Amino acid sequence: FNMLYRILIRLLREEFGQTVDALYERCDVSIRELEGLGQYTAFWEGEGLHTGLDGKVLITENEFNCAQCIAYNLPYILIDSEYEVE
Repeated sequence: FNMLYRILIRLLREEFGQTVDALYERCDVSIRELEGLGQYTAFWEGEGLHTGLDGKVLITENEFNCAQCIAYNLPYILIDSEYEVE
């Protein structure tokens, strides 16, 4: 996945002008055990990425029209079926 992650981050930054601070891997579904694989979650340690973040991401929809923009502060590390949207 290392090459795929590097390409994805480069495209997001260079082609789409996005800020990418971290990439968090979530391979924590029980089906992995049926396939003989272990479950894990972790920050991917790529160049220019942070690994000690708080586990929340701010997602802004329609940010170019702030009269109609909506912001969500979502957890991605310990997420379950119910979370608070700010």
